[in-house]
Parts: sequence; C-alpha cells; structure tokens
Amino acid sequence: MNDEIKQLNEKVDFLTEQVLSLTSRLKSVDDFKEDMSLFAKDAFDEVVTFMNDVDFHFRSEDFLCLIKKSFRNIRNFTKLLDQLQSFVEFVEDLSPLAKEIFNDITDKIYELEKKGTLESIRRTVGIIDNLSENFEPEDVTNFGNAMVIFLGIAKKLALPENLDKIQNIVDDIDKYEYDNSKKVSLFKLFKKIRNQEVLKGADMALDYAKIASKYYTKNK
Repeated sequence: MNDEIKQLNEKVDFLTEQVLSLTSRLKSVDDFKEDMSLFAKDAFDEVVTFMNDVDFHFRSEDFLCLIKKSFRNIRNFTKLLDQLQSFVEFVEDLSPLAKEIFNDITDKIYELEKKGTLESIRRTVGIIDNLSENFEPEDVTNFGNAMVIFLGIAKKLALPENLDKIQNIVDDIDKYEYDNSKKVSLFKLFKKIRNQEVLKGADMALDYAKIASKYYTKNK
C-alpha cells in the first residue's frame, strides 16, 4: 500500500512538473506574441505612414501596370542581364591589357622625361607663346614661310658635295695664320690680285653680288 502511494505521489510530481513546464512555454509564447504584436503594430504604422506619403504619387493600378510590364519584358530583362554579364566579362578580359598599355605609356613618358624630350617640348611651347605675345599672327606666318625657305637652303648646303667644300674652306681658314710682322705694299697686293685663283675668286664674288643685286632691285 505504501509503495502504491509512493508511486502515485511520483506520478503527481511528474505531472506537476509537466504542467509547470507547459505553462512556462505558454508564457514564453504569450510574451513572443505580445512582442510580435508590438512589432507588427509598429511595422503597420510605418507602412501606413509610408503609403500616406506616397499616396499622391502612387496608385494601385500603377503598381499592377508595372507588374504586367515586368512580366511582358522578362525576355528583355534577361537580354539586358546577359549583355551586362558580357560587359563585365569584357572588362575583366580587358583589364590586364589596359594595365599593360598603361605601364607601357608610363615607361615611355619616363623615358622621354629622362631624355629631356618633354622639357624640349615645354620650351618649344614657351617659344610659341612668346611669339604669340610679341608678334602678330601674320608675322608668325611670314616667319614660318621664311623658315621653309631657310630649310630649303640648308637642305642644299647639306648635300655631301657641298658639305665637303664647306668643310675644306673652314679647315683652310682654321689652319691659316696671318703674319702681322710681314710688310705689306701695294705692289705685293697687285701681285696677289694677278694670281689666277684670286682673280677667279673675285670674279665669282662679283657674279654672286650681281645675282644678289638683281633680285634685290627686282623686289624693290
């Protein structure tokens, strides 16, 4: 009899524990429901406030129209996404090449800077600015035309046969040493003038002077 009473008490204690556990869970559920109800109320209030703000601009029929258009243009959206993906892949493929081109350009600029080419360009621009500030555009044009003529003359002088002649003349002049101690007389000068080479040189100089005089008087 005592054993039966003991077992009955154990069952009652067990049932009591189960009831308390269930009650605790129900309380937790009630607390959760209360919290959710507060959250839902705040969320609903926010939605209502938002709808009131956009009510002037938003209409349900506009939303339905947007959904319809979205479904109608799914194929276009898919194509757009495919194109976007292709563009992303193109950029990814182009990035190494663009980086290499950028590095080459940077190296070339550094090389030009090292050689002084950029400094020469800057100085050339400075010369052009100086010309623009001090001369009229017509004067600059005339300078350009004259430069073309001078370059044509320089081109003729730069021919190998002419360069050789000029070099020989310069060498002879450089080697020549005038003796200040020697006596000079008219007789000696006349004697030099009678020399065929001197006469040919004088005759050539007079021809050049005649040609120059002709063009000068013509332009006058």
